[in-house]
Amino acid sequence: MISKELFVKLITSAEKFSAEIDRWSDFGIDLFENNITILPWEIFQYCLDSHFDEDGKDWISWYLWERHGFNSNEVLPCYNEDGTPFYVNTPEDLWDLVASHRLKPCLDSPCTFSGVGQCTGL
Repeated sequence: MISKELFVKLITSAEKFSAEIDRWSDFGIDLFENNITILPWEIFQYCLDSHFDEDGKDWISWYLWERHGFNSNEVLPCYNEDGTPFYVNTPEDLWDLVASHRLKPCLDSPCTFSGVGQCTGL
């Protein structure tokens, strides 16, 4: 299972990478549909696929791409089931939200990741 320390590093790196892509965009250089950016995001997604269930990945995606309003620095709130707002401002806050959505380690040996949120024996 991924540790909090590694998770924070992973999310922080993703944020820095995204900011760098945006910075290049400010100069009129569109890297969004370029292999130089597509391949690292695919690797990032594979990492998420191997460590989190769908709900966890949805929260991570929300944090990276939607938590700021469109073209805004305002952080949008999340809402508890009772409608109470809460904020996810840092990778550490995100960890608190997604830690319970980590995939359980496969105890079979040897095993392979099936790609659908579970390990299966060979």
